[in-house]
Amino acid sequence: VALKARPTAIGLVTAASAAHFGTPNILSRDRHKTVALARQVALYICRSYVRPTPSYPELGRWFGLDHSTVMAAVRRIERRRPELDLAIREIRQAAVASGAPSLDRHLTPASPVAPCSSGVDVCS
Repeated sequence: VALKARPTAIGLVTAASAAHFGTPNILSRDRHKTVALARQVALYICRSYVRPTPSYPELGRWFGLDHSTVMAAVRRIERRRPELDLAIREIRQAAVASGAPSLDRHLTPASPVAPCSSGVDVCS
């Protein structure tokens, strides 16, 4: 069941990220700054919150990218996390509202994620 839900969750996160950043298609090869940021944030959310965690190669196949490009995108967003925290939270909420399975917080030593500022994680 979880394996069937994962592509749906990835698709809903992708659509929510595109809508949030106002880009028509983040799966395109477009390298414009806004499109690239929307794609990188979607990759970060998919890797950090979708369960079971999709592998880098799996995300690469979904987005039409090499796995090393996916890894670089996730690292880039991890470094920019403080400035992108609100966008990440809003995209997660939009994806869940669209029917994505719960995008729970994923806590690992490599990528700690703070709960929502209200103390209630609306994405759980």
